[in-house]
Amino acid sequence: MRQAPDMREAGFTLIELLVSLAILSLVATLLLGGVAMARQLAGRMQRADQASQSVIAAQTILRDRVEHLQAIPRADRADPVVDIQGDEHVFSFYAPSLYRNGLAGTQAYRLLRMATGDLVLFSASSLTENVDIRAPGLVGWSATRLLSGTGELSLSYFAAGKGVWQRYWFDQPQPPHLVRVRVRFPAGDARSWPDLVVRPQVTLNTACRIDRMSGRCEALTRP
Repeated sequence: MRQAPDMREAGFTLIELLVSLAILSLVATLLLGGVAMARQLAGRMQRADQASQSVIAAQTILRDRVEHLQAIPRADRADPVVDIQGDEHVFSFYAPSLYRNGLAGTQAYRLLRMATGDLVLFSASSLTENVDIRAPGLVGWSATRLLSGTGELSLSYFAAGKGVWQRYWFDQPQPPHLVRVRVRFPAGDARSWPDLVVRPQVTLNTACRIDRMSGRCEALTRP
């Protein structure tokens, strides 16, 4: 009579099968873990890129506005004093319209950090009667949020004649030579704000009056 084949010769033993399944399960777990880690890394990179882009966009808007700052003499002063007001936390000035396809002419701007942590650039038409860059109120101003979740805004102004950075810029005969904008984020925030230093492109021409509708210089008529 023929004898039945030995089970060890016929195929895998039960122990070998269990070991193989365990190895396959471990490999599958490692693969799934690698995929999940890759997704997490990709998500972090995407969020970091978005955060970096938001900072770049905010700096681009501010640079453009401050570079085109207009040195408008104050109408209530006999001596030539530009209508620019700035301290460590607020900067108010005039410049052309932020939106090229919007209202033409000169706009009033105010940069400040809100209590919510939003960095906001306010704007308003200089023709609006209740708009005064020296007044603390914001009635009639429109808000453009540049960043959210900021921890601190610090502003300073460079006086070329003195060669120093100043914390205030009030009732000066010229715009600041440079404006420096620093923004800090709370601990744990991955965003980074490189110092933004902008040089306004204009100086005050005492024989010039800026037309607030066109933004152009008009010669003053003297008796």
